[in-house]
Amino acid sequence: MHKSPPIDNVVRYLSAHGWTVSGRWRNGSIWSLRDFEVLVPPTDSMADAGSRLRELTLCVADAEGRSPEAVWQDLTSPAIDVLSYRTVHNAGSIAFSAASRTVLALGELITVCAAEVLGEARPSILGVTTRDQVRELLNDSWLSMTGEPLTLRVGFPIGEGDPNHLSRRTAVRISALSTAVLRAADGPEPHSLDYLARHGISPAECRAFAELTGPDDPQAFELDFHWSWLAPRSDESVSVPAEAGERIRRLSNGRARQNAEPVSGVVQGSIIALSDDPGGARRRVKIRGTLELDGAAADGIRTVTVTAPDDRIYATALSAHRDGRTVRAEGPATRHRRGTEITVASNGFTVIDDPLS
Repeated sequence: MHKSPPIDNVVRYLSAHGWTVSGRWRNGSIWSLRDFEVLVPPTDSMADAGSRLRELTLCVADAEGRSPEAVWQDLTSPAIDVLSYRTVHNAGSIAFSAASRTVLALGELITVCAAEVLGEARPSILGVTTRDQVRELLNDSWLSMTGEPLTLRVGFPIGEGDPNHLSRRTAVRISALSTAVLRAADGPEPHSLDYLARHGISPAECRAFAELTGPDDPQAFELDFHWSWLAPRSDESVSVPAEAGERIRRLSNGRARQNAEPVSGVVQGSIIALSDDPGGARRRVKIRGTLELDGAAADGIRTVTVTAPDDRIYATALSAHRDGRTVRAEGPATRHRRGTEITVASNGFTVIDDPLS
């Protein structure tokens, strides 16, 4: 334990976790939880504030059934979500090649999940590309490593505790992806592939998760998710057995093949952006709403890029956007890392409601 946490952080943490003030001692406040009591110094400048806070951390960890290191991390850096990767073995060391491969696989998983979040849930920021935003996320995050067994911890800052921060949404997507892939790996392949497609798990995400299982000698591992108490969520844990590695790799290959096959797509919702570059991408329309692929509804609300087949339909889309009307677009769909795109058929674009009041 190094730099002491600010007293304000300590007070906010105790209050958020059910501790209450039960008394005073020498200008400090006594906080209680069941049979446990801790003393909070009145200011950060007191000579013994550091030692008092270390004692407080040990007591809080005991009361909450957590490690002192985890509690200290929450007190010193409250606006951090932590993703931990931990191998399930007791070896005292690990080959350098295996450790470096795991770090790279974890980085790729974060990258593709952040890109999916940006493609599906947030309109583009003018002048800022998805790659720029993912790079910023990686630059803001931190990585630590310990051995016996190998544990990688990734910290995702979430601003002042914003539950909609890109870092939080990326970590939440990794958690959902891990659960979905593990569940799919237990079923027959055709059903499992459809399950992943319905839940919006992209081939790139499947491939990245498969890489995390290891190439030749898959290892069992756990992913733990500890969320910042400034934006509370229940902590989560996913255990991936070694024998699941091969099945997950087959699913990854199957999703890649599945993605290459033509499917029919239908999106219904509101137009959020349009663009037409005569020297590049023509008649592009972004629609945010519900998506169906081959008749199966995808989970959640999606942002889907559609391409209008001619100037007449593009003009209709411009008018619908101006009037705030709901539209429906259908045609052949392709799925890739950034999301789903639909090439609208000649009669596949419909304005379906009255202007918004």
